This record gives sequence, structure tokens and C-alpha cells, in this order.
Amino acid sequence: MSGLRKHVLFRVLLGAIAVVVALALVGTLFGVWTVRRSFPETSGELALPGLESAVTVLRDEHGVAHVYADNTHDLFMAQGFTHAQDRFWEMDFRRHVTAGRTAELFGPDQVDTDAYLRTMGWRHVAEQEYELLDPDTRDYLDSYAMGVNAWLDEHEGAEAGLEYALLSALNGGHTIEPWTPADSLAWLKAMAWDLGGNLQQETERAQLLAAGLSEEQVDELYPAYPFDEHRPITDTDELNGIAADDGAEEAGAENARADERRAPREGRTPRARAAERDAAPDARTAADTGSAADTDSAPDTDSAADTDSAPDLPEAAVPALAGVAEGAERLPDLLGPGGPDTGSNSWVVSGDHTESGLPLLANDPHLGASMPSTWYQIGLHCTELTDACPFDVSGFSFSGLPGVIIGQNESIAWAFTNLNPDVMDLYVERIDGDGYVVDNEVRPLETREETIEVAGGDDVEITVRSTHHGPLLSDAEAGADLAGIAEDPVLAEGDGEGGGEYAVALSWTALEPGTTADSIFTMNRARDWSDFRTAASRFSVPAQNLLYADDEGNIGYQAPGLVPVRGEGDGRYPAPGWDSAYDWEEYIPFDELPSVHNPESGVIVTANQSGVDADYPYWLTGDWDYGYRAQRIHDRLDEAIAAGPVTADDMSDIQLDSFHASAEVVTPHLLGVEVDGTAGRAQDLLRDWDLHTGPDSAGAAFYQATWRHLLPLLFDELETVEMSGSSRGMYVVGGLLDDPDSAWWDGEEADGRDEVLAAAMTAAADELTELLGDDPADWRWGDLHTLTATHESFGTSGIGPVEWLFNRGPVESSGGSSIVNATGWVPHQGYGITAVPSMRMVVDLSDRDASTWIHLTGNSGHAFHPNYDDQLPLWSEGRTLPFVVSEEAVRAAATDELTLTP
Repeated sequence: MSGLRKHVLFRVLLGAIAVVVALALVGTLFGVWTVRRSFPETSGELALPGLESAVTVLRDEHGVAHVYADNTHDLFMAQGFTHAQDRFWEMDFRRHVTAGRTAELFGPDQVDTDAYLRTMGWRHVAEQEYELLDPDTRDYLDSYAMGVNAWLDEHEGAEAGLEYALLSALNGGHTIEPWTPADSLAWLKAMAWDLGGNLQQETERAQLLAAGLSEEQVDELYPAYPFDEHRPITDTDELNGIAADDGAEEAGAENARADERRAPREGRTPRARAAERDAAPDARTAADTGSAADTDSAPDTDSAADTDSAPDLPEAAVPALAGVAEGAERLPDLLGPGGPDTGSNSWVVSGDHTESGLPLLANDPHLGASMPSTWYQIGLHCTELTDACPFDVSGFSFSGLPGVIIGQNESIAWAFTNLNPDVMDLYVERIDGDGYVVDNEVRPLETREETIEVAGGDDVEITVRSTHHGPLLSDAEAGADLAGIAEDPVLAEGDGEGGGEYAVALSWTALEPGTTADSIFTMNRARDWSDFRTAASRFSVPAQNLLYADDEGNIGYQAPGLVPVRGEGDGRYPAPGWDSAYDWEEYIPFDELPSVHNPESGVIVTANQSGVDADYPYWLTGDWDYGYRAQRIHDRLDEAIAAGPVTADDMSDIQLDSFHASAEVVTPHLLGVEVDGTAGRAQDLLRDWDLHTGPDSAGAAFYQATWRHLLPLLFDELETVEMSGSSRGMYVVGGLLDDPDSAWWDGEEADGRDEVLAAAMTAAADELTELLGDDPADWRWGDLHTLTATHESFGTSGIGPVEWLFNRGPVESSGGSSIVNATGWVPHQGYGITAVPSMRMVVDLSDRDASTWIHLTGNSGHAFHPNYDDQLPLWSEGRTLPFVVSEEAVRAAATDELTLTP
């Protein structure tokens, strides 16, 4: 994690190491007792005040819990209790981050991070969100909080987790507060932050313009999606091909009701601002709009293939925007270290292509690697399915949040990947005293006061200022590079409309209270496509690709979420906040978001590629993944269908595919260059390389090392921005290889395409000789490409004993960036794995208990618990576990049974 990993632990080291040494010196028995005192009770009987009836919790050998309750109150109360048993430190740490309260835990070093988060106001929005939710959803959240708090009543300090013993050495102790529903809802903002928007790309493009590149050169580095090479998720001519009785009408009505629930905040929404300005009717309800396929009724807006020019901004404002991005990079990565490899794979195959005649569905979300894993496996079962207790759902949950995020119930299965539309825009605002300028008129700034409590220091008071676009991130200390732009003399000249202070505001859909929590529970109890779309219509942020299959043989795809329709501009560059023409006008109506039901092909693949083709009438984003993984999955499925029938084993095998599609383009050019010595012998490896990136592959090791050295040689002009080593960089380099006369090949260390390629191979051979020996035949990709599962708050102290307590690994893996087995790495940092398939799941709709799953580490968050890292070696080897869900199969696999009594 960028912020905490570099700054948090310096002050804790002496205290932490004292604890570790004490455990070693006092004696083994005491050390074991200290570590084990927070381990959960998983067998026998426990009283849980607040329950209405007894609850049974069954766990298997991997600590996977299945909860059986007579009513929803008991079900979600028991889930809260179970999450707290296994993961409370993770939950507590996350809520401090999302509330901007990490300085309370770790001291003054975290004040800047907290100020940045307080400025965005995640917790502030979450508190408002609770009141918008359906009564049932609020009840579930309340019950979950009761369960967490029932566990907290019996656990404090080191009894709650080993981390609290270390924290006590830092600041003398930490009083654990009761859990609240807002703590759960704030986690949804962290999800949205890590999975949403193009803030990095938007600021990078501005920085490149400021560094002297032309807009055409910037476009070369951010090319349009290659529709003719890599299939998008949907084709416009097949969108929304569903009859009203299949769910469109009901989901549209549900979406209209969701709009009504936002009425208390209506004056703050982009749609309402457009209505005030243009007196335009509300465009989000299905009754007032046509389908996405009905282009005659669609609004006059940019298509997916069109882009706008960068708006004119004051000269110094554009490079100063880098401060916002730098502040964002210092925030903790709550889904693990982020980067271009944060994505996912999912696909579904209809029964037309399977032996059973029913669908198969696969999913492996790609998130930053962390310890414990982002996911927690669980089953939530009403003992009798009724309207009052409608849940029989199993899958992957987030600790701190009730319900199941991805999984299956008795009728359907679903998967998530990141759609990643552009839902974040930066606005450069012209400040005038206590106001800001819009269309030559001064509007008042909104303000609120925040107090940051600091362990071992004085409280810090901050004032958060906001425009109608959103909070001024440049006010935050973490964005200090922007805070001084008012003093820049260039800004005094401005753009001919007056000088003064400038600031930078963030407009982001997640900063509007939404109904994603409603969606989670509606999805968990969905029985068919209509129910599923109703659930999707409530999913505000982060916008995802939702994949669907059911036990009646239907498959489908739905893109949900709030996606803005802009006036001027397309969100690729920061916009002038003083010109209302650049404001958001509305959100794309739900019924016009991409949706497909039972496509003729019988296959749907989502892997972060473009969600739509070039004919789709709305602009979603220009910053898609470039589709190497998606196309490879399509190719593998085409082969499997031709061989037929497709099996669950085929689906699992595709998840582990390590073919490097980009290398297929690059390698012939590397073989056409003359190199000698060790580089020449290494080049020979590429002649016989099968383009797969298995751990034992010498060719993969040399190719990836060459790639690592090629990027800085080729893009040496980029002083302020690192060229992406993932799909965008691959696509750009692939194009430049066919253009040897491009100016990008003119460099300081090497000049011309062939010279640059030769220099990259020589540098790669030199590095691998130092790391792996002087015989290229002995080089292994697995010796370079390893993962250490790193604890999110105590894992990078730099002190061996502390890291030994919490970190696990290293383990090796096949794959790499933009490969189906997406074990991502960052070339300028090294070969280590930073992003991973955080879990792998295959659901067989013909036999729920024949499904399989795995996640990165284990279900327990307690270091040294048997389930802390028991799944890590299995994950590394590409193995999975049985994903059983029926009560008979769950009981057969159970090793522990706990009865919770009122």
C-alpha cells in the first residue's frame, strides 16, 4: 500500500520488535498463547445475545463458514460475528482508512493521508447513504453490526488480534469502537476508489501536454481501442434484445424508484444541475427513454469512437494537477496495490456448448496482492426459504460488509469484472474569495470542518471546501503541490478571464449517496434474469460488468452504475470549472447501458476490454484495457467449443492460460536484430519459445526482462510519466514496431528501432546473468516472478521479525501482465507479482456442488492460524477446492460445528 507501506511503521518499529523479541525470549508456550489467544472458537456452543433463535455455523478444513439461521436478523448477525471472529483487525483498519482516521492508529505521519480522505468525504457520504436504503437493507446492516459488536463485547486488545499488541507498543493502546452500518457502507467507497475512474490517465495526459508533447503525440500513447483486433464485450446490434416481460420494464421501473430515493440530494446531482440550467426533463427513467439499440431516440452525444480535444486551461494549472495524482498514489490500496493490472476475467458458456445442457460460468477478479486476501468465503442459508427469509447464497464476501459479492444461490450464479467507465473528472476552479466563478458569476463555496485526531500528537483542524463539481482536493495537504498554484505568476495572466487563486475539484459518482448496498442483497436473493436486472439497476458504484447464468439455461450480461453524460469534453483531460458547458448533464439511463440476454453465440466474455463497439451512442471511456486477455479467452473458447462439449475443467484450464499474446507481435522483431555474447545465446531461446510464461520457461524470463528494459529506452522522453507495461504499453509498442521511422525510436542511449531492441536485449541479458547465472538455458521465469503475500498494515516495516509474523511466501506463478493468468508486475519496479487473480471460481449450473473455487491466502486473518495461508500454495499451483453449497454436501465436508444461542 502506497501510503502506509512507506510511512506508517517507522515509529512502531522499536515497540513492535520489542514485542517480537519478548515472544521469543519469554518462552515458546507464552509466545504460542499470545498468538493463539485471538483465534476463534469454531466448535461447541456460544451464547450470542440478540439472536432470536439458535444459529448453526459449519466450517470445513479450510475455515469456510456456512451459516444456517431461521430468520434474516439472525443470519446477518451471525455473519457479522463470524467475520469479526476471523478478520476484525482488517475490518477495523479499513474503517479507519475510509473515515480518514489512520493518524489515530499510527500517528502524525498519516495526517496528510487522512486530510486527503476527509476532503473526499467517504465516511460523510456513507452516513448519508444509510438513510436512502430500503428498510430491509438497513435491517440487515443493523443486524450485521450487532453481530460484530457482540464479538467485540468479549474481545479487546490482543484478544482481538495480534496486531493490537503491536499497536499498543506504538501508542499505548487503542480503544476499539463499536461497529456501525456506516462502517460497512464506507467500504463500498474504497471499492469504488480502487476500481473506478481514470484519474491517473487524466492527470498523466495533462502532465504530458505540459511537458511539451503535442496532443497528437499524447494520443499516440493513449490510442483508441482496437475493435478490429480484439472483440468488445457487446455489439450494439445485440444490445437490450429482451422483451419487456423478460425484465426490462420491471428493471426500468426499479431504476426510476432509485432516482426518487435520491430526491433529498437532487439539487447536487449532475442531472439536476442540467435541469436547472436547461429545464431538461429527467432522462433516467425507462418510461421516458428508448433502448440503447434505438439510436434514433438516443441523445445527441459522442459515440464510443469519438474523442474531444483537450480544453484550454491556464498554463500553470495543468502541470500542477500532478499534485492531486501524487496525493491519490499515497492513499492506502484497500484492494491491494493498484496499477494497470487491476482488472478481471469472467466468461459464461451457454448449455448449447456444454454436456449437461446448462451453463458454466467462470470468474477471477484481478486485484492487488495482500495478506489476508481481499475475499472471505462464506455461505448464508435460511433454514427454510420464504419471502421473509429468502437467502440461500454462497460465495465470496468482503469482511465488514454483509451479504455475498460474487457467487451463486439456488437458482443463479453471477460474476463481476471492472467495466471502468470514466466516472471521475477533475475541474480546475477559479476561486474568488469565499466563492468560485462559473459563467462569470461568483457562487459560494460549501465548507465543513473536520478534526483529525493524532496518536502521540495534537489534533489537526482542516476546512473542506467544495464546489458544485465536488471537493477541492488541492486543499488537502496530500495535494500540497496544488495548494500553492495561486501564487504562481503565470496564473495571474490566466487565460484572458482574470487571475487569482485556482484550485482543483473532483467530480466522482461515488461522492453521491447511492444504493449499491440494496443491489447486493437484491442480487443475493435473485431468482431469474428479471430479478438480476432489478438488482443491477440499484448498483450505483463502482460500475462493473455483471455476468449471469441460471439453472433454466439462460445467460446474460448487464453493465450497471452511474455513468455521466458530459456537455463539452469527454473526461480525458481536466476541464475548466468556470465554464458550465463542461458540467455533467445527466447519467446514462439504466435501460440504455449495455445489456445482452442469451446471445446467439452462446458465449459472453468480459475481461476489461471495451464494453461496447464503436457504434454505441454514448461515451463510456477511452481508457479501456486493450483486450489481449479477452481475445485469448475468446480464442480458447472457440477451440473448446469446436472440440466440444465444454467442461468445467476446460473453464479452469483457461483461467490458468499463460500465453503472451503481445509477445507474438514483438518476438519476430527481436529475432530480426543482431546481438552477440550472452544476449545472442539468450536470443536463441526466443526462437523455440512457445510464447507461454510458465515458471520453468527460460524464454519467458528473457522476453520479460527485455520488455522491462525496452520501455525506458523507447520512451526516454517521458520524464514525468512511466509508460504502462501492461496492455496499453503493449499495444503502443506493437504499433511502433511497424513504424521504424517513428521519432519515438530516437533516444539518447540508443537510436533507431533495431538499435533500441538490441540495447534492450543486451541489458536484459546482463541483468539476468547477475540474477540467475550466466547460462541462459538455466534461467526461469518463476525465479523472477514471485509473490510475497504482504500484510496490508504491518507487512513492509523493513524489520525482519515483524514481517515474519505477518507476511507469507514467496511463491512463484506462471503468467504476467495482460495474460489470462494475470499475475501482474510493474517493469520499472522489478519482476515481483503485484496484482493477482485474487480468487478463481467456476460454477456448474447443472450441479451446484460440482463448482470449484480458491482465493489467494486463506479465510483467517490471524497470523499462524492454520487457515491464514493454507490456500496460498494451492493458488500458486493453479489448484482449486470444491465449492459445495447444498446442506448435505456442506455437512459432509464440515470439520467444525458451532451453535450460537440467544
